[in-house]
Amino acid sequence: MRIRAANLNWLLNKNSKLSLDNKVLLYNAVIKPIQLSGTICATNIDIIQRFQSKILRAITSSPWYIRNENIHIDLSIMEKKMWRTAGRTMTLNSVTIRIH
Repeated sequence: MRIRAANLNWLLNKNSKLSLDNKVLLYNAVIKPIQLSGTICATNIDIIQRFQSKILRAITSSPWYIRNENIHIDLSIMEKKMWRTAGRTMTLNSVTIRIH
């Protein structure tokens, strides 16, 4: 995930001339599918959540005092914390995920 994000940093950082909509589209098309692949346990969800928050904060060039929850709401991207439904199977974007 980090390698893919590092390769796209020149498109996602604050100096990029891409619009915010195009940056979010790029995130959804390239980085998000990597996060959704495979089975995810509760400890990995925290790691993925931190990574997602860092990427979205870089995309929006948000200052430190803006909450991650607000960034997720504004961009209409679900937080990984909401995946915590122990022992259930969830389907997100046609990917089935079983939470341990």
